[in-house]
Amino acid sequence: MPRLVKPGDSAWNEAVSVAQMVFGSGVNLALIHHLAGRGEPLTRAQLAEELAEFSPATLSKAVGVLAQAGVLEKTPVLGPTTGRLNHAFSVKEKRIEELLGSLRLYALGAEN
Repeated sequence: MPRLVKPGDSAWNEAVSVAQMVFGSGVNLALIHHLAGRGEPLTRAQLAEELAEFSPATLSKAVGVLAQAGVLEKTPVLGPTTGRLNHAFSVKEKRIEELLGSLRLYALGAEN
């Protein structure tokens, strides 16, 4: 069985497929909500600490998926104690709005 079921109609497009992946997961939505509410970039470690109801591995995977989908912006930062290069993540509101718009058009039957 496919991981994500995709309808065969002509209105289904890549943007709708990405929106389904991004918004079809509670972990993804919790990450987006948390980052949007913070207004500042957070590292994976900070996210794991602040969203303790999810395992660090689950959060790390979700962060990767959202960054690849263009929903999260990845900014290089140095670790405060180790000095090692790390990444902090923040939401890209414009991309989220675009994906929500595609999902809305598809769900309501509007033609692109």
